Amino acid sequence: MRRLKPLIASLAFLWAAAPPSFAQPGPGPGGGPPLPPPPITSGMTDAEIATGLGTWLDDIALRDGFSGVVMVAREGSEVFSAAHGLANRDSGAPVTPDTTFNFGSIGKAITHVAIMQLVE
Repeated sequence: MRRLKPLIASLAFLWAAAPPSFAQPGPGPGGGPPLPPPPITSGMTDAEIATGLGTWLDDIALRDGFSGVVMVAREGSEVFSAAHGLANRDSGAPVTPDTTFNFGSIGKAITHVAIMQLVE
C-alpha cells in the first residue's frame, strides 16, 4: 500500500483538477449520468491498472469529460501512458503526448500541496 500512495495521490489530483462536472457528484458532461471514480485498488497488478485506467479514460473521453495526457508510474517504471480527447475542439485536433496545455491557475493548487507536504 505504501508504494501505491503516490499513484492514488496522482489520481486524486487528476480527479480534483478535472472540470466541475467530472469532480463533483451529479450529472456528467452534457447532463448525462455521473462519471465513475477511477477503478484503482491497492491489490492491482500493473497490467490490471493499465487496462482499468485505459477503459475508464476512454469512457470519460467519449462522454467529453476529459481531454489530456495521463502517465502513471510505480516504483520508477511506467505502468500506463495515454492521450485522450481533443486538444482543439474547433479543428477537431486530438490530444497527443506532445500536446502542450495552458494550466492557468492550477499551479496554485500544486504549490499548495507541495508546501503542505513539506510542513508535514
